[in-house]
Amino acid sequence: MLGGCMLWYAFMLVYAYMPNFQAGWLVLFLAGIAHSTSQVPMSALLLRSVNERFRGRVMGIRMLMIYGNVPGLLLAGELIRNIGYAYTATLYCLFGMGVAGLIALHWRSHLWNRDAPVNTR
Repeated sequence: MLGGCMLWYAFMLVYAYMPNFQAGWLVLFLAGIAHSTSQVPMSALLLRSVNERFRGRVMGIRMLMIYGNVPGLLLAGELIRNIGYAYTATLYCLFGMGVAGLIALHWRSHLWNRDAPVNTR
């Protein structure tokens, strides 16, 4: 999950500097695949580790968290105008990679716990 997230950011970082349409399309396609490899397992982990009664609530809260994108998008517009798209994308990708790295370090024992309920069959 976190590997897919890091790969997604890496592809988006490469995409920010693509010189032509064909190469950019391929990198964007690969970024979409990496995004799926990070988001689908995350949703599955959420649904599998939560009591059946609370699954709808948890997924609803997860969807509400997307509203946090609005301030970032507003800031991105201003940053793109002032420093350009490539530098703004670089800042956002490096920030995302850093946060994903911090998540991996902080919750390492929970993410890779072999005895966790999500790892039982």
